[in-house]
Amino acid sequence: MRAKRRETLTAQGSGRVAEPYREIVEPIHVATTYERGTDGSYPGGRVYSRADNPTYDAPEALIASLEGAHAALLFASGEAAAGAFFQALMPGAVLAPRNMYWALRKWLLDFAKPRGLAVEFYDNASIDDLAAKARAVKPRGIWIETPANPTWEVIEHIDDLIGDIEEALG
Repeated sequence: MRAKRRETLTAQGSGRVAEPYREIVEPIHVATTYERGTDGSYPGGRVYSRADNPTYDAPEALIASLEGAHAALLFASGEAAAGAFFQALMPGAVLAPRNMYWALRKWLLDFAKPRGLAVEFYDNASIDDLAAKARAVKPRGIWIETPANPTWEVIEHIDDLIGDIEEALG
């Protein structure tokens, strides 16, 4: 069978047709907790819906496939995704845009330093500023928000920029 094009995958997902009802849309699982064995184990392999909901499995696999990635994760909010990103970093410098979602900026200013992260802000509209700061501080992570919230500033040619930064940082 010929591989499906990105456009087809985007429109149709995995292309799965499930038995016995022949549905083509992945089901939504509403369980919040899962069976626990008498020995304390989880026979179904799932523990709690927030981290283990099977509803996420198919879209995460599809996004990973579309992005050519090993894996992808879905989060209930952008703030949760951003928090996971920053909390996964080892102590060191991080770059974030000057104009960004206000609640995330506040979270960074309040919580990054105690976690060993030194936040350096770059100009959203300047590729040169971002690249220069990345070379100068060799950050553990770079948060790119384009278009920026709330200003809608856009970093042009972001794919080229990311490649340049990866090359500069090794």
